[in-house]
Amino acid sequence: MLFSKPGDEELIDDVLNGDTSAFSGLVTRHQQKLIGFCLSMLSNRQAAEDAAQEIFIKAFTSLPGFRKGSSFSTWLYRAFGRGELRRNSLGAGNFCGLGKS
Repeated sequence: MLFSKPGDEELIDDVLNGDTSAFSGLVTRHQQKLIGFCLSMLSNRQAAEDAAQEIFIKAFTSLPGFRKGSSFSTWLYRAFGRGELRRNSLGAGNFCGLGKS
């Protein structure tokens, strides 16, 4: 018998119903793409990983506001990605690979 992996909405429902460990499935599914997105905006991998972690933390705490039927990845990038990258890059002076001069 084959079992399919739960989709994003199913994982979100599980988290909202008290199974907070289900959030790790969302992280596993979206982590590498989110780090890649952050890396495209920041100058180093460590900063990108830190920004991605902060984005996931904000997403977890804001999950009750997620609109069902929406794309989790789009919500993740739009709701949290831009702000976190702006905060991270301004603090480090490393936006788009440009260091402080």
